[in-house]
Amino acid sequence: MPRTLPALLATLALASAPAASALTIDFEEFPNHGDVVTASQGVAIIADSAVDIAVVFDTENESDTFDPDLERGTGWAFGNLGPDAVLDNILILQENDAGCGDGTCDSPDDDGSRPAGSFSFLFEERFQYFQFDLVDVDDASEEFGTITFLVSPQGEGGGGPVEVAGFSFDQFPGLGQGVVYGNNSANHIDLGFVGLFDTVVIEMGGSGGVDNLAATVPEPDSAALMVLGLLILGISSRRRH
Repeated sequence: MPRTLPALLATLALASAPAASALTIDFEEFPNHGDVVTASQGVAIIADSAVDIAVVFDTENESDTFDPDLERGTGWAFGNLGPDAVLDNILILQENDAGCGDGTCDSPDDDGSRPAGSFSFLFEERFQYFQFDLVDVDDASEEFGTITFLVSPQGEGGGGPVEVAGFSFDQFPGLGQGVVYGNNSANHIDLGFVGLFDTVVIEMGGSGGVDNLAATVPEPDSAALMVLGLLILGISSRRRH
């Protein structure tokens, strides 16, 4: 076998590994500040709050608003995303249903009651890894926000969703990711591997919003193909010596 053939086979094996399945929900498909949201990227979104409305809040909106803490303004005051991070649209639980009858709330404003309510994200496929952004969470130790991952049993008679993992917002500063809460804060939370899930429930303990929900899972064949490529490279290397 020519010496270049093992390297070529290894390259092909590594290049043939399928990309990981991934989905990011960033709410940028909604054109208007205050648009009511019931689904995004094929994911159903259910709001459970006093008025049961999830709406888009444009953090780059420079018009008058009832909640300037949700706007970046001259820079985010706290958080690991840094003052200049541009988030654009985020998702909030609307404080009231006034002016929302046409599908766009005239005065988007998050519900600051404790607890404010929850978002449920119902994915059409299963994922294993998760990360997201939290905006304007004032004090997690008092607001008691949480995120819960569930999986729906497959097949007939599988029953309801089963909890896979759960975290409270006040755990996030201990992850070593520089999470800092406060008015006008913006933090990225990377939870890594949480188990196999198809539903995410985010309970907002008080004011705040979420953005850039990123769910991923490695394709089963990816690891096998990468191992094959590395084995071929290893065999080729040993034959040269």
